[in-house]
Amino acid sequence: MEEIVRNLWSKEIGYKVDSVAISKDGEYIVAASSQDTNIYHLTQAHIRWKYKTKAAIRCVTISDDGRYILAGAEDSTLYLLDRNSHLIWQESISANSVVISHDLKYIACGGNDCNIYFF
Repeated sequence: MEEIVRNLWSKEIGYKVDSVAISKDGEYIVAASSQDTNIYHLTQAHIRWKYKTKAAIRCVTISDDGRYILAGAEDSTLYLLDRNSHLIWQESISANSVVISHDLKYIACGGNDCNIYFF
């Protein structure tokens, strides 16, 4: 039987991974843990950078082209970063789930406060 799915690589970050997202071409991966205050940006099995926040990260996503990273933290801060770890924007929003539209025009999140936010 032909192998359909195989493990290409793995990388330990030292904490349980609660959220992970991948760019459309598979080149970039972002990950986060609710036990850690870092957003991890990886290429292959190498951590390109870590972005330290003030609180644990609940959720992350990455744009299809890998240019933007969106993350929601436990302290109700929403972060938008570029692929080089520069903070572009942040907002005080409780986010458990985040998404960036395919055309890069919109972001949305849903939070503990029972709201859906659309930017």
